Amino acid sequence: MNVPPAPDLAPTGPDGAPWPVTTWYGAVETEFTAVFVQDLWSTPLRTAAAHWLGPAAVHYVEAMPGRKYRAVLPWLTLGRPNRLVHRCLVPELLFAVFYCLDDLLDRKRVRYGTATAYAAHGRGELTRSLEAARRGVPRSGPLAGLPGALWEECVTGMADGQSQRHALTTDAFSWERYTEAARRRTAFVGRAWADVLTAGGDPRAAAFVTTAYPWCAEAGQLRNDLRNTTARESRDGGRRHSDLGDGRVTAVSGLLWGRADPADRQWLARRVWGRGPLGAEALVRVDRMLEHYAVRSHVALATGRLTRRIRAALDAIEDPRVRAVWDAWVTRQLEVGVRHDYGHGRGNASVSRFRSAVAELRGPAGRTDTE
Repeated sequence: MNVPPAPDLAPTGPDGAPWPVTTWYGAVETEFTAVFVQDLWSTPLRTAAAHWLGPAAVHYVEAMPGRKYRAVLPWLTLGRPNRLVHRCLVPELLFAVFYCLDDLLDRKRVRYGTATAYAAHGRGELTRSLEAARRGVPRSGPLAGLPGALWEECVTGMADGQSQRHALTTDAFSWERYTEAARRRTAFVGRAWADVLTAGGDPRAAAFVTTAYPWCAEAGQLRNDLRNTTARESRDGGRRHSDLGDGRVTAVSGLLWGRADPADRQWLARRVWGRGPLGAEALVRVDRMLEHYAVRSHVALATGRLTRRIRAALDAIEDPRVRAVWDAWVTRQLEVGVRHDYGHGRGNASVSRFRSAVAELRGPAGRTDTE
């Protein structure tokens, strides 16, 4: 397959403003989307997924920018084994179910600048997708043969992690409980990756994702929490500090609440927490409080520690091509979200590195393992 390269990105857009999240995702993931559509998301498999999980779940597979790496990375790592196509789809389908639950609980209508299934299909369809996921994997059709026990374990763990996150309150916030919930919420991706990589005969890559993905999930959540405090275009459609305005407990809001003195905490309760979009004066005061109480630096240091652990785990992967693409994925996942999406130029190198590693692993155009 010959996929044309996506255009290189400049650190800022034509008007000098930072590139929006959706712009970056759309450009860097062009190759992955093409591989996903041509090699993995065939009409029979798409139809089977829609019949099983409903239009809400399929909406997240198809409408969300980027993200196709969850299916494509193991597919390319193993050399495109046709016998494992349906298993490579498991992490992507699990994450679609995760989005259904997340947006149902948060009543979120926009994610990364794109309408959610909550907005596009309504609460009933999200509930239907979740009920179908809880009933287990299909017993017949193109998706028959998926690892049922793994699917059930992942869906249960995801729901428990989400419930744990939503049960957190500012008064009962603890760093340990929050980061544990962050790891548990998306740990299923690492489990599903390890399953397909083991089935495809790559135990070193499987060991890496088993060890490192929980750290990636935690670091990714911390990254998102930080991003919400600095972004011009945030994950909720442009509202900086929307986590505070919407009354969501995150690493940032939980730490700020716990460290604030009584006067600042009273002001947060009366003027900010759960009060909707923040005005200009409130934005300035919240920014000053985050610096005064060293909240951003605490979250950033924790993210850095996790990133170093992940990179050390990469050394166990022997194939340099496989190691390069997972290393590039880590760079994209944990660095670009903070540094490039909002005008920090280091993201350019990450884009090029990721693209080059994927191209090397993909090999000659059209090569497919027909085992």
